[in-house]
Amino acid sequence: MNQIPLQYFLLGLKCQRLVPLGFWLDLATRAGVPHIPAIFSPPFPVDEIFGVLDGKDAPGLQAAFVWLKDALYSFVDEGRLPMVRWECCCDDDGKLRASKGEGWSAAWTETTPDSPRVVDCTVGETTRLCVRPWVHAIREAGYPVELRVFYGPEGYQGVSNYYPQRPLRKSPLILEAVRRARAAARLMAGHDAFPIGFSADFLVTGGGGEVIFLEGGPPYIAEPPGLPSAHPCCFVPGKVRGIALRFRSALRSKVWLRQYRQDREERQKGDSDSRSWDRPGRPRRYRGADR
Repeated sequence: MNQIPLQYFLLGLKCQRLVPLGFWLDLATRAGVPHIPAIFSPPFPVDEIFGVLDGKDAPGLQAAFVWLKDALYSFVDEGRLPMVRWECCCDDDGKLRASKGEGWSAAWTETTPDSPRVVDCTVGETTRLCVRPWVHAIREAGYPVELRVFYGPEGYQGVSNYYPQRPLRKSPLILEAVRRARAAARLMAGHDAFPIGFSADFLVTGGGGEVIFLEGGPPYIAEPPGLPSAHPCCFVPGKVRGIALRFRSALRSKVWLRQYRQDREERQKGDSDSRSWDRPGRPRRYRGADR
């Protein structure tokens, strides 16, 4: 039986600390960075997610879904559009909707523990469900404008457009949003220790380049494969540096472009069954650990 080298095991533990949403919202609050808030269910054992899939009782998980129903009613009463997710990630269906640039729908109020993504991404001994208000971002070519800031062990590395399938222009608005996202990430980096770095995602919400913090996570880690890692988005894997507003990869071949165009055509037709993209920035043919 192969054993995981100790340094990789310790690196994995450091990555896991950077997964839960609650950590990032607390950090953004301390740093004074505008962010999308969330309310959380009572915590329940992570083992209940696996247990319920085997038909076992899961009282904590069941209580969380009872809480979720009441939380959704409160959002509706307040006139806010709710978005449901797990503390460590969105489920597969939510990630698919995001990858296709879909706006808010009632589907964002639903989730299930049998999502492979939830099973794969959940870390720790306990976890929570959460509800966040939907925030309308500036959209371009059918996708929200979202940026990812990368920090490594030695500090700032770069900023990328989150959606490689939709390039961004170097307009004054986008460049100002890049500046603001980088400044916000720098504030957050100064309020905690990040020996391995981190990644931070921001939505662009205003015509002046205003940004709001969405979530954070582990840094981009090229090696070893299999660790929790941020997807490099528009950067060439292994070369995260500078500003990347369009897909930089040398793999941008006719095959890639054909797949992108096919996905765009299906999305324009409103084909809800299209799964050309597994998640933002990752064609189905690409298989790498990502968030």
